Amino acid sequence: MSGGKKAGIVVGVIVAACMVGFGGLVYKKRQDNIRRSDYGYAARREIL
Repeated sequence: MSGGKKAGIVVGVIVAACMVGFGGLVYKKRQDNIRRSDYGYAARREIL
C-alpha cells in the first residue's frame, strides 16, 4: 500500500471517530434537555 493510501485511511478513521463522538455529544445534550423539560413541566404542574 502506498503512503497516500495509508494517510487516507488514517484521515478517514479520525474523521469517523470525531463524527461518532460529536453524535454522542448531541445525543447526550438532547437527552439532558428532554429530562430538564419533563422536570420543569412536572414542577409547574405541582404549583398549579
